[in-house]
Order: sequence, then structure tokens, then C-alpha cells
Amino acid sequence: MSAEYWRDPGSQTLIAVDPGEHRNTPALARKNQLAATVAGYRKQVLADGIPYRPDGLFPPNDPLLKELVTVGCIPFEKHLAGAISPYELLPGGGWTCGNAAARNGFDLRLFYKQKAAGAEYGVISGAARLGDLASIGNGFWMSAHGGAVESLLDEATAELGKLEFAPMLATVEANFKIRKPVPLHTSLRIECEIKSIKDPIRVSGAILLLGTAAQQRAVSGPEAASTGIPNAAIPTPGVGQADAPARVLQS
Repeated sequence: MSAEYWRDPGSQTLIAVDPGEHRNTPALARKNQLAATVAGYRKQVLADGIPYRPDGLFPPNDPLLKELVTVGCIPFEKHLAGAISPYELLPGGGWTCGNAAARNGFDLRLFYKQKAAGAEYGVISGAARLGDLASIGNGFWMSAHGGAVESLLDEATAELGKLEFAPMLATVEANFKIRKPVPLHTSLRIECEIKSIKDPIRVSGAILLLGTAAQQRAVSGPEAASTGIPNAAIPTPGVGQADAPARVLQS
């Protein structure tokens, strides 16, 4: 094993890191990636819902979360194929999901609404709050960092692609236009829909700032290309828009 070492800034401890550890997918996990299906992914994530987040950023009885629950939207959280199953919750969270993300100032709650009569695909509605650690500068009276805002749209549009097109999917291209500063500690509404499923798939998303006479968009225009392998605890006003295409990933 080839290892790299770095020193923990708060101590004299040397920490070993194997750069290849996160690149070498175990055979069982690879098998489960190829076995995953859209129907299977959708069934599992909707059954699991959103686990409780001790470090969640939403206040009790948040009006937006209550609304999403009452209009027929089903809460869910991202899953990935692992060594146990093609559809596994992320116990350690990730950059944009789970309690770990909430602890770092990024609390995104996604809800799926099955396709309406006459519609081809379901849609995603969501709620998000960005905390101090998602700011441009913590403690400097700043708004949310643009990268954090864009990550909300990246995650939401990709998850809709996974629910409707390919359970293994990653963004490969995205363009965003942030129209106004995005405030911290404010509930933001997210809306995503499939524009077309071709090569690449195209998903449109928007973040809306609530609490005004009209819901206002503060970010617009992300176009994101995603790659995928097709067929292969309920938590608790918006800012952005995104489009996301996806290209099939060859196994």
C-alpha cells in the first residue's frame, strides 16, 4: 500500500492516508452498481425517508416542511450502491446529505412527488437551510457561499435524474446564474423537473426565496450534464435555477 502522511494541526499526530482507498471499488459494490434499477432505487429511498438529523438547521414546525408533507410529497435521502445492497443510506453522510452535511451548515431535505395525470415524470420539491459554515466568511456578516448554493441545485437535479433515469448518475457539466445574495438561516424552496430524457438527460431546477409577495428566484441557469448507468424521518420561504443533462456511463 502506498500511503501519504499529513500532520493533524492540533497535535503532533501523523495521519496516514491511502489515496487509492477511495478509488478501488470492491467487487461486491461494483456488482451492486450494475444491478441497480430506477424502480428499485425509487422504491428503497422512498421507503427509508429522511433519518433524524440531530444537527439539523430547521426550526420546529417549519412552515415549508409542513407544507411539503401535506401536499403529497414523499421525503427521501440519497442512497448509493455499496457492498451490501444496490441501495444503501449513507451512514456517514456526505458533502450534501445527511447529518454530517447539516453539521457543516448544509441542510437539504428532498421530497419526491409522483407524476401527475398527463405528465411523463415525477418532480422533486425540497427545502434547504444554509448555516454559518456555508457562508462566504463565518462571522463576517456575509451571505451564503456561491458554491453552497450551487451544490443545492446540483444535488437536487441529480437525485431527480436517479429517480427517473439512472440510479447511478453524476453531474459532468453545470452552469449557474446567481441573481441575488442567498441569506443564511432561511428556509429555501427547491423545485426540479425533467425537461427531456435523451443523450444527455436535461433536468431543470430552481431555488425560491419565500416570504415575499411573490416567490423570487435568486439563482438561475445551471445546466448540468450527468453520467449514469440506466437499468444497471421526515424533517421539517427561494433562490436558483438549474438545468442538468446526463450521458450514459459505460461499465
